[in-house]
Amino acid sequence: MKKISMLLAAILCCLMTNISFSSCSSDDNDDTNEATSVAKCTYELTLTAGTGAEDQQDVVKTMVTVPNYTGDETKEFLSIYDDMSVKPTVPFTTFPMTKTITIDQSLLDEASLPAKDSYKVGLHYKLTVTTTDVNGNVIDYQLKDMDYSGTVPASNISKLYPQTTTLTFTVDDGGKVRFGR
Repeated sequence: MKKISMLLAAILCCLMTNISFSSCSSDDNDDTNEATSVAKCTYELTLTAGTGAEDQQDVVKTMVTVPNYTGDETKEFLSIYDDMSVKPTVPFTTFPMTKTITIDQSLLDEASLPAKDSYKVGLHYKLTVTTTDVNGNVIDYQLKDMDYSGTVPASNISKLYPQTTTLTFTVDDGGKVRFGR
């Protein structure tokens, strides 16, 4: 009888030790998953006239619609700025998510166009998207940079505009950023 009770005590001791280790282990995994899971996403769009596109702001009106925490916001790219930089006022915190930025360009009233044989037009945009965890560590960072410009004969400028460029980015549950077409 004494042997059986000692054996039962040893088994009970092993079971208790095993249970306490496994409960500690699961707590550690929860902390690790929380620390490495995506907490927020921010983006920044910078827009300038394209390289050599000296007529861009005299010929083309550019409107940019960007996502913000409270919805979409539209801004005009004006000639008084050398560039325009747009960021959300509050980072995005719901994942997965897809956000779209729209750049609408239209020709200014032909009566106000400077009289030239050709126009140098185009845009340069740079979009950066960053996701971070709860500790502020970067999970993913992606950059999309495009500079397009050219010289267009005055007789063809109305064939080029209006023009719309759509930039889309998606962030998955793990914080991975992907640009759409």
